[in-house]
Amino acid sequence: MKLLIIRLGAIGDVIMTTPIPKAIKERYPESEITYLVGKWSAGVLRNNPHIDKIIEVDEEWFFKKQINRLKTLIQDLRRERFDVGMALDKSWLFNTFMLFCGIKNRYGFSREHHFINRILIKKPIKFLGEKKEYQYYDNILNASFGLKYNYSDMSLYPTKKEESAIDRYMEDERHKPKFIGIAPGGATNPGQKAVQKRWPKNYYKQLIDYLLNDKKRQVILIGGEDDRYHNKFPEFLGNKNFYDLTGVFNIRQVYYLLKKYCDTFVCNDSGPMHVAAAAKVRKLITIFGPTPSKRFAPKNSIVITSPKCPASYNLDGTFQNQDYCMNHIKVEQLLEVLK
Repeated sequence: MKLLIIRLGAIGDVIMTTPIPKAIKERYPESEITYLVGKWSAGVLRNNPHIDKIIEVDEEWFFKKQINRLKTLIQDLRRERFDVGMALDKSWLFNTFMLFCGIKNRYGFSREHHFINRILIKKPIKFLGEKKEYQYYDNILNASFGLKYNYSDMSLYPTKKEESAIDRYMEDERHKPKFIGIAPGGATNPGQKAVQKRWPKNYYKQLIDYLLNDKKRQVILIGGEDDRYHNKFPEFLGNKNFYDLTGVFNIRQVYYLLKKYCDTFVCNDSGPMHVAAAAKVRKLITIFGPTPSKRFAPKNSIVITSPKCPASYNLDGTFQNQDYCMNHIKVEQLLEVLK
C-alpha cells in the first residue's frame, strides 16, 4: 500500500499528526508512507522512522494558488500511483488536490461545501471545531484504516548528534537538574500572522523577574529564528540563571531539551506549546485568549485564560474580533499555578 498524507499547517498542527503514520506502520509494516508538508514545518518530520519519504513544498504554492507550480507537483504525485490519500488540512481544496493526483481512495475533512466533499472523498469527517484537533485525527484514522489515534505517540526524532549537542550544552553551562522553559513568541507561520495570540511581553518580563528572584530556579527562553527580536529581554542577560536559546537549536533539539531537562513550560497557543506536549513536560502552562482552548490546548495542560478575552477564532482560521485582549490575563494567574 502506498499512502500519501498531506498537512501543510504550522508546527503544532504537524506535530499532532505524528501518531498517524506510527499507527499505520505498526498495523501495516510493509506500507510505504509519503508525507507532503510545508517547508516551515518539515523539520518536525525529519528522521521519523514511520515515514518513508517527505516531500517539502513552498506553502505559497497552495495559499496563493500558484497553478503552474501545483500542476507540476500533481504530475509528479500522479507518477507515484498512491493507493490511499489522507488530507489533514481542513479546506475542501486539498480533497480536490488528491482527486487531481489520481488517488482512488481519498479521506479528509468536510469543513465547508459538504455536498462537494461527499463526492471528493470517502466517509468525509465533518469538522465543526467542537472538540480537540487530535480527536478529529482519531476520527479520520478510524474512518480510513479502522485504527485508533494515540495522543501519547506524538514525537519528534532528533539524531544522536543533535542530542549530544544538547547534552554538552547542559553540562558546559552547569544547569540545575530541571529548568523552567518560557516561549513568549510563536503564533506566526507562512499562512497566518496571529500575534494576537501572544501574551504581552511586559507580562512575561514580570513573570521572569519573579522566577529569577528564586535563586534555585533557572529560566530558559525558547523560540525559533523569527522570534529573536520578540524574545529579547536585555535586563536579564547578566543573570547567571537566565539563558536565551531563541533560534540556537533546531526544533528536534528543542524537543529533546524539553523532554530530558525541562520541569515546567509556559507559553502562548503556539508551536512550542505542542513541542512541550510531545516532550511530556511535567507541568505545561498554556495561555489562551482569542483561540479556543477546547480545540487547541494540549491534553493535561494547565490552561490560563480570562472571561474578558473570549475565543473569537473561526473554523476557517480567521478571527471574528481583531481587538487585542490578552492583557486581561494577569501575571498573578500564572504565579498562582507556579507556586
